[in-house]
Amino acid sequence: MSSQEQELLLFEAERWEMGEGDHLENQYWEQGLSLYNRLSELCPGEERYRNNLLRCLLELGRDLKMSRTNLKRAQNLFLQAVRMEPEHSLACYRLGFLYYYDQRWEESALYFGKALQRSVRYRQHRITDEQAVKALCYQTRAYQHLSRRSMETVMTLWGGMKGQLRDRLKELVGETESLLLEDGGFKSLRLSEKHKERDISEAAYEQLVDSGRTVLSFTEAPRQVWLHLQGTKRIQLRERPAEFLWLLMESERPLKGADLYESRFGKPMPPRSTVVKSNINRIRYELAQHQDDHEKPYLLTLQEGYQWNHQAWPDPVIVYRDGSVYRSKEDMELGE
Repeated sequence: MSSQEQELLLFEAERWEMGEGDHLENQYWEQGLSLYNRLSELCPGEERYRNNLLRCLLELGRDLKMSRTNLKRAQNLFLQAVRMEPEHSLACYRLGFLYYYDQRWEESALYFGKALQRSVRYRQHRITDEQAVKALCYQTRAYQHLSRRSMETVMTLWGGMKGQLRDRLKELVGETESLLLEDGGFKSLRLSEKHKERDISEAAYEQLVDSGRTVLSFTEAPRQVWLHLQGTKRIQLRERPAEFLWLLMESERPLKGADLYESRFGKPMPPRSTVVKSNINRIRYELAQHQDDHEKPYLLTLQEGYQWNHQAWPDPVIVYRDGSVYRSKEDMELGE
């Protein structure tokens, strides 16, 4: 690199540090990431460049995580931060949530554990007491998933045994299974129907799905929402379209795009926003793949707004797990 190129790079870094870069969405952090990756390669021992690079990794990763536009890249950015600073509590904390969303329980528990150590050089790299409590709670849930998985393996292995060997292990297996059940497992399943909610059992949920009712299920991992139709069809939806579908299913009247937006985000819809329209189109596309009777569409577009076709597909219900990130109406960013 020529001296002129170095001077230009340093000038751009100075402008960026003064906040004169591109502030459109996450482009400011993209610009900083590019600058400080190059400067860190040029001057590996310079603490200023290293700290700014870490900052860009954390902020850009956080933006991607919150907007849910590219969670895989967010994960890679946090991993790069951890490689640079292995005891970076905040990066580990955010990785714990990303792995949790992907049902990678071992990695989730591991990174929540690293986050809880909080032995970092800089205060801004350390999680708060509130975040520590959340990390402990979700680490416990990750371990619970692992315990259930281990118990399933135990039951499979023990179930294949015969004779005295099976009998010798029966008490131990039974006690272990009882302890796991006594822990309470996940929060109970909640059923929402016409704005009325009640607890239901796992068995009742399975029966509901098999009965042919329309069931929008948030019971699995975040970003893995399932719409059950007629007891035989199972459609996977992205989380955001499913959130709007939830609102339509529970409304007896048509809802305009602005109503849907405000109900979901708690603020007026920007004038040129296409969020609602694009997500409704996504729902229509997914449903069209499973539409047998085109005289009975699932969604209607009326002059008054969008509406679930209650006449053709009556009494839809929503099932979710209470008090957890599985409930999509709550912000997935519980860890922030």
